[in-house]
Amino acid sequence: MKEFTAYLKNRDLSKPTQEYYVYNVSRFLLWYQNDPIGCSKKDIIKYLDYLQNENITRRNHLIAINHYFHFLGLKKVTAFIKIRGTKKKRLLNVFSV
Repeated sequence: MKEFTAYLKNRDLSKPTQEYYVYNVSRFLLWYQNDPIGCSKKDIIKYLDYLQNENITRRNHLIAINHYFHFLGLKKVTAFIKIRGTKKKRLLNVFSV
């Protein structure tokens, strides 16, 4: 993970963001329990489903995993995976006439 942390530092990410991404990737690797080079899109989608069942924010985990696979040189593994169905905040009309 030291090399991955150095990669994140070179991408000019803040120290807390680096730590959060390393934590998220470590959690993914514990769940996956195989060599990450053999990971496929289906495996990542299964992991995201697992996170949804655990009520954990999936978007940030996907971003961290994406950085990890870019670090490994496997850019196509996480390509085109999008999380749909997220709730967006709507602003209420604060001012009234």
